[in-house]
Amino acid sequence: MTQMLRIRATQPEGRYRCGRRWTAEGVLVEQGELEEAQWAAIAGDPLLKVEPVDAGEASEAVETEAAAALASAFAQLAPEEFDAAGKPKLDALRALLPGVKISAALRDQAWAAAQAK
Repeated sequence: MTQMLRIRATQPEGRYRCGRRWTAEGVLVEQGELEEAQWAAIAGDPLLKVEPVDAGEASEAVETEAAAALASAFAQLAPEEFDAAGKPKLDALRALLPGVKISAALRDQAWAAAQAK
């Protein structure tokens, strides 16, 4: 995993820069997610702060984002994309979310949460 950074707006209403909205709470991004010119614009903006994120927090954030993406993907699956136990098939989820690392454990956790709602 590349280094994760939090970009935080210094104003409560947030800030738009580089085509994205940065909140006062902060937005986690991977270092390689933005181009060099975008990083320069963000670094030069006095209303934005860039902070490193420790590995534990970064891992938790990535898992939370993946679970949210899975919850959305479940609604897009066709009936044949569920296994005999009624769980979404991993291959179908991976096809819908190619950039998300989906393990069976993560799928099961997100599926259980979706079923509990």
